[in-house]
Amino acid sequence: MIVAYDINETRIITQTHHAHIAGFICNHLKSEYRSLFFSEVIAAIFYHETQETDFNYTRQLNDLGQPISFDKPDITLEELAEKTNKILDKLKTRSLLVAALVSSHLQFLSPQVFTSGLVYKSNSNLDRKAMRLYKIKKADYDYLYGIVRFCDRLSLMICQNEFPDAQRSFDINNALDNKIHQLKDKNGRLIIDPWPFVGTELTIHYEYHKLKQRSFKNSETFYKAVDESRIGLEKIIFSKT
Repeated sequence: MIVAYDINETRIITQTHHAHIAGFICNHLKSEYRSLFFSEVIAAIFYHETQETDFNYTRQLNDLGQPISFDKPDITLEELAEKTNKILDKLKTRSLLVAALVSSHLQFLSPQVFTSGLVYKSNSNLDRKAMRLYKIKKADYDYLYGIVRFCDRLSLMICQNEFPDAQRSFDINNALDNKIHQLKDKNGRLIIDPWPFVGTELTIHYEYHKLKQRSFKNSETFYKAVDESRIGLEKIIFSKT
């Protein structure tokens, strides 16, 4: 889960909703990014998070009873490997290429899991297996995975409210077609350069759970609060110029 606080409430965005936003972003890319395997790319983006990771898979609250954000996980290497194996086992039943793209992303995020020897042999080197099966060159596979990384990163920036102001700019990353894409503030407008989307603007709506409490007695009371919480809706507009 992605956790943010303001004066009056705690905001929770689930990992699966983050993946939904990333998939929406991918679906609005220009036609030049839509290769023969674009449906597999979108599937990898939508399914790279599961309901298991919505609430951090293991521990949900810190010692103060506050929700733990995904970027401050309290998880052992063994638990992370177990989660990785479960995700990849499920995805292989959907598509080897989808599983491979997600595996590449998990390896990018947590390389230590794959070098530890804790990932099943059947879940290792999925990229090579998929490239061989689909007869995809490595450069083309890397291009597909670059789309996954770009959409995932931009979605996280939205979920974490990570936007520039005062005419500043942030690098998104250089994953999309090996080009550095920047997010810039231009007189209050959010500009992405170079512009990768269809049209001249992209409006993205995203949801979050509104919790009045900042801390909870235990995971059960936290789950109950999330289940009974109001849903808030925000939107962000990115522009070409």
